[in-house]
Amino acid sequence: MNRGEVYFMLYTREDFDPDLITACIGIEPTGIIRRADPRPRINAWQLSSGVIADDPDNGILVDIYPMARRVIDRLAPHADAIDALKRQYSLEATLSVVLYIAWDEDDVRGAPPIGFDEATVAFLAKVGASIDVDSYKAEAAA
Repeated sequence: MNRGEVYFMLYTREDFDPDLITACIGIEPTGIIRRADPRPRINAWQLSSGVIADDPDNGILVDIYPMARRVIDRLAPHADAIDALKRQYSLEATLSVVLYIAWDEDDVRGAPPIGFDEATVAFLAKVGASIDVDSYKAEAAA
């Protein structure tokens, strides 16, 4: 079974309180990472689509296009504030895609679609964000 997650992350290796992002844009993150010794090495604020798993019986299939768009739609009204925070605190911005792909030769659907619509690309350009895609082979179902 395919499963995936899309999340937007603002982060730095420097001293920084991710709660400042929440206070500025008014969106509760789905995750916060606080730098520690020896790990993690970053302070980060994340907003995730949540993990989606294929469930064809209920019409649910992993598809990066709408997963990314749901995250971006929440952030888009705050693009200027995100860009200002990025500049003020020297933050990095990334849209990350994590996929676990089931390689079942009998499944005609294949791997999940990976792509981004115009609104997603425009937002990422406006805030100067990169895209990172990680894919892994899903464990076989028991």
